[in-house]
Amino acid sequence: MLVTEVTSVSPAMWEAALCACAAQYPRQAQLMHAALRKCWNDGQRLGLIPLDYTPYRNVLVPKHRPRPINYLLPEELSSYAAAAQATPAALPLLLMLLCGLRRGEAMGLKWLQIDERGMLMRIDSQLVNGHDAPPKSRTSDRLVPICAEILTIIKKFGDIDEKYCYNGGVDRLYAAHKAALAAAGINAHVTLHGLRHSCATAALASGADIKTVQRILGHATFAITADTYCHALLTSERRAIGALLTFASHAAATRLEIA
Repeated sequence: MLVTEVTSVSPAMWEAALCACAAQYPRQAQLMHAALRKCWNDGQRLGLIPLDYTPYRNVLVPKHRPRPINYLLPEELSSYAAAAQATPAALPLLLMLLCGLRRGEAMGLKWLQIDERGMLMRIDSQLVNGHDAPPKSRTSDRLVPICAEILTIIKKFGDIDEKYCYNGGVDRLYAAHKAALAAAGINAHVTLHGLRHSCATAALASGADIKTVQRILGHATFAITADTYCHALLTSERRAIGALLTFASHAAATRLEIA
């Protein structure tokens, strides 16, 4: 741990601390850099740090490449959904798979957040360590449209007489997910977050536009969705190229017939 006076922090010290963290945890190093910058700027705003003293300005932030997230293939979605319904944590599993909710959002869903008349779910909180917490980010506070089938699932598997739709705890959720994967014959290591990933991948592959998927997932920017799900976008690009080739071939054949 590095302990020093704020005014003695140099760019070299700042970068060394980031590199030491990035050696094992690249993503945490990026988050640490962002948090330190915010604290530093707040200190300058409050007059605690000189305005002309910004050692982070020329620091190189370590690169981070997200690890690929395993997701359910299209042919595995229905078998997993069927297996999940036989578990004691059917509701949160299906909400993550079919609506793209995060684990904390699915576990912390309350009946008050469901608008049956408008067919919407208001995602404005999440469950963290058994307690209500704010959403992950400002854009995570969102409205998720639901259909009659989703509403039926919520009513069927939800704890009707409770505050939360699901009251089983995180250990039961993990065990249920593992059991559903086994029952569906899925050997790939798909995490709970992989269910949300599966939802977005399936939506994009079926033709949903990326801006719509961004809003459903609650991503802060368009770029996050595009970068995370570039593998699904390749399917759409192949489909588009195939359509262009078909059109070009038809156009060429038509010109030949005219000639």
